Amino acid sequence: MQTSSNTPIGATVKTRREALALTQQQVAECAGCSRITLIGLEGGQGVRQKTLEAILKALGLRLDIRVEEAARA
Repeated sequence: MQTSSNTPIGATVKTRREALALTQQQVAECAGCSRITLIGLEGGQGVRQKTLEAILKALGLRLDIRVEEAARA
């Protein structure tokens, strides 16, 4: 599942969760976070990097961050 860099991460998480027919509670339990945290992420609120990584892993997703050459100059 590849998304545009303009797609909010929360929207991607929600879309993937729904595609897997998982509830927010199921994902939260698998990720070791609260359902409220997942609701916040899906709604556009920030979460800690460790929490985001756990949620993405629970959904079979990963986040790639790349440094572009132009940004180094």
